[in-house]
Amino acid sequence: MCQIKKPDVGRILLICLIAVSISVAGCSSFDGEADKTETSSVVPSEPSETKETATTPQRHTTDHPEHTSISPSTKTENPTQTITKSQSEILGERYDKYEQYSARYIGAITESSNTSLELSDIDTANKTIKIVHYAPTNNTSKYLLQQGVILTLYKYSIDRYADDEGTYADVDRSWIPRTINVTVRTQDGRLYERAHIKYEWGLARLNGTLTEREYELLYIGEAEPGPAHPEEGI
Repeated sequence: MCQIKKPDVGRILLICLIAVSISVAGCSSFDGEADKTETSSVVPSEPSETKETATTPQRHTTDHPEHTSISPSTKTENPTQTITKSQSEILGERYDKYEQYSARYIGAITESSNTSLELSDIDTANKTIKIVHYAPTNNTSKYLLQQGVILTLYKYSIDRYADDEGTYADVDRSWIPRTINVTVRTQDGRLYERAHIKYEWGLARLNGTLTEREYELLYIGEAEPGPAHPEEGI
């Protein structure tokens, strides 16, 4: 006769446990989806609040026309406040700038080469200053050294007066004379030479258009010898 096998109780219990665990996992995943649906169902309620807050700026827009009506009047006031300076005022300001520039320029030359210089005139209409150089004309090498310092520091000042920092932060190139007339006298006061330095020469040297030698030759080439000069004539 066939014998009926007794059921394997342990295996049945194991299957039941697996089934239960699967069902629990499935429930937990659905709970997560339920949370998502719950949160998504809450989101539509927020736009209604943002619509209310969005309307609040519109309530204040009625205040702005008062301010915008003021701004054109302030703009129209500015041109009337900006009064065109007279020629005498422009020249007066230029004189003050040139006077301060001359003090710095002559002071720097004197300190660096023990050169005897003095300011003789400020011609604001022609953007020119005139200086007198009492030169050691009997000592050629010393005289040429002092002449070189006069040329170099003028070129240097054009560069420095474009600097927005440090000592030169309060000035610009409008303070620099466009021409410096140099009257060279012997140490006993006799006229030795008349020469000049031009702003465009110094600027060309800074830009590299001129070499240092070419810059010096422009000065020497346009110099006019005086009675005390070996070449004489004026």
